[in-house]
Amino acid sequence: MDINNDGEQDYSIETSNKSYDGNYTHAAVLTDRRNDNNEIIDSCDVETWSNIDNQVTWIAFAIPMNCLDFGPRFGVRAYAGADIGENNFDYSDSGFWVIDPNQTETPRQAVAGSSSNDLPSVNSNQISALPNPADAPSDLSALSREISNSVVTVYCENGLGSGWSAEVDLTDSMLDAGIESYLITNFHVIEECTDGREVKIQLSNGNVVSGQVVSWNQEGDLAGIVTTEEIPGLKWIGPAPQQGWWVGVIGSPEGQPGILTTGIASSEPNNYEGYMSAPINPGNSGGPVFDNMGRVIGVASEIAIISSRNELSQGFNTYMGVPLLCGSVVDCSATDVWSGSSGSIFPSGLGLLITIIFIAIAATLVTLFIIRRGGSRSKPAPAFAQGNYSSRPMPPGSMPPPPGSMPPPPGSMPPPPGSMPPPPGWR
Repeated sequence: MDINNDGEQDYSIETSNKSYDGNYTHAAVLTDRRNDNNEIIDSCDVETWSNIDNQVTWIAFAIPMNCLDFGPRFGVRAYAGADIGENNFDYSDSGFWVIDPNQTETPRQAVAGSSSNDLPSVNSNQISALPNPADAPSDLSALSREISNSVVTVYCENGLGSGWSAEVDLTDSMLDAGIESYLITNFHVIEECTDGREVKIQLSNGNVVSGQVVSWNQEGDLAGIVTTEEIPGLKWIGPAPQQGWWVGVIGSPEGQPGILTTGIASSEPNNYEGYMSAPINPGNSGGPVFDNMGRVIGVASEIAIISSRNELSQGFNTYMGVPLLCGSVVDCSATDVWSGSSGSIFPSGLGLLITIIFIAIAATLVTLFIIRRGGSRSKPAPAFAQGNYSSRPMPPGSMPPPPGSMPPPPGSMPPPPGSMPPPPGWR
C-alpha cells in the first residue's frame, strides 16, 4: 500500500501461514515497509479470507481505515510470491492502483489527457416502443448482418471475448484524441488490460485494430474500450425487457466471429441481470443481446453451472442489462435507460389521442342507438331453467410460474468477511 501517494510502498498486508478453510477469515500480517523497516505491526486487526469451497480465484484483505494514517486517496498493488527461488514475486501491475474511499463508483482509468470522470454520455437516439417484442424479426438475416458490422472480437493478453460499438456522445477530449468509437464488453474479458495495456480488436471484416480500456464496472462485469476506428454504433435505450421477449446474440464463441444464436428472455431482469435461452459459449462474453428491433438490452456474460455436479446448465444463460453501464462506463445523467413501453407501435401522445377519439365515437353510436329505439321498454331476459343448461369449461390457460424469488445475480458483493463471490468464469 502507498498511503501518501508518492509512488513508493509504505505498508504491506500478507497472508499468514495458516491454510484457508472454507469461507472463513483468519488474521493477516501487516508490515511497515517505510525506509526498509520491514517491521511487523501487531496493533491493527487485519484479516484475509478466500472461499475454498467454491474454488474461487481471489484472496481478499481487510484493514480498518483508522489503523494507519490514510489520506483521502491511496494506492494499492497486489502480488503473489513464495519464499523459495529468485524472482519469486509476480506483481499484478507495474504501478499502484489509486483508490478513493469517498468514491462510490468503481474507480476507472481515464483517456490520456482527460480526467477520471471523462465518460461518454447517452445518445438521444433511442427506441421508444416495440410493436411485437415476442415475435422474431421480420427479416432476421438482414438484421443480423446489420448488427454484425458493430460487433467485434476483443483480445486481451491470452484471453478473448466479444464486444459491440454503442451509440454514445463522445467527450471533447476523446474527439480531440482521435477517438471514433466506444466499445462495450465484459470486465472479465479485459481484466488483464486495465493497466493501460493495448487490446486488439478484430472487426467484422477481419481487420485488426488497437484499443484501450478506459472504464469499467467490476461488480456489474462491464467495461468500455475506445478506438480510433469508426465502427457503427448500436442503439441501447428503450423499454425494459420482459419474460418471453425474442432475443438474439451475436459474438465470437471459441473465437469464431459473427455467430448468431436466438432464444427468449427467460425472466424479467433482477437487479438489471437477466436470463435467456439463447445459447452462448466461451468467447461470447461481451457480445450484444438484442431485441427484434436490433436494440441492445444487455451483454452476454455467463453460462450457469449446476454447482452440485459442476456441469453447464442447458438454456440458462446470463446477460448484464445495459443500465449497469450507467455511472462508471457511460454518463447517463437523468436518462432512464430502460424506459418507454412494449406492445404498442404508437408514441404515448398519439396513442392517448386515438384512445380518446375511439371512446368518443363509441359513446356517439350508443346515444344514437338509444334515440332510435325511442321510449320502448326492453323485455326482461329469460331466466335459465334449472337443469336445462350446462356451463362451458373455461378456456385453457398457461399456469403461472412457481413462486420464488430469482437467485441473487452472480458478481454481487455482500459485506465481508466471508461472502465475496468469485468473478465470472467465462471469457
